[in-house]
Amino acid sequence: MLSSVIVNFKKIRKIKDSKIIIFIKDNIDFQRSIEPINMRNSDVIILGNNKTLSNILICDDFNNFYNTGIFSVVRNLYVRNLNVINAHIHGGEVCGILAGDVREKFTGIDIGLYGFVDGRDICGGFVGICDFIKTQATYFKGEVSGKSIIGSVAGIANEADIDTIVTDEYDLDKLEKIGCLNSEILAGTSKKYKNCK
Repeated sequence: MLSSVIVNFKKIRKIKDSKIIIFIKDNIDFQRSIEPINMRNSDVIILGNNKTLSNILICDDFNNFYNTGIFSVVRNLYVRNLNVINAHIHGGEVCGILAGDVREKFTGIDIGLYGFVDGRDICGGFVGICDFIKTQATYFKGEVSGKSIIGSVAGIANEADIDTIVTDEYDLDKLEKIGCLNSEILAGTSKKYKNCK
């Protein structure tokens, strides 16, 4: 198995290994719009070192991205000791601040997310959709909106073990933490999910 360890978050687009470890050594202020990072065939581990990613803007006004977030698609995502502030994720069918689509497992430990997610279909504060989500000592403050299935932590998950504090400043207390739990894509369809409204 190939793996890479990188210390500069912005260099991740150049890595194509099956396992990527990102060690954040300094705060990163993006100060501009970025495109989602596609790591469809990779397991990504982010060791945040209690640093902050700030001013992230991902905007898909022209329907270019199906999955929208810092990562568009990732196989597995593990994030620890990281803060993300002033994140604005807009557009895309499946949206979340950290990732639109986590194909298998998302694990978040000691994460603070502050931002806004607004998508066209399935949206969550952390991730749009994943098979399994586990959070521990995490916090979300912001707003999540979409036209179909939304949750303050994830839009859709098959299984979940959630330890996340969600503030109600934007009426998030009216949302479930997981918009649709115990879901699976129905055979032969791309948008219909079992057990979802």
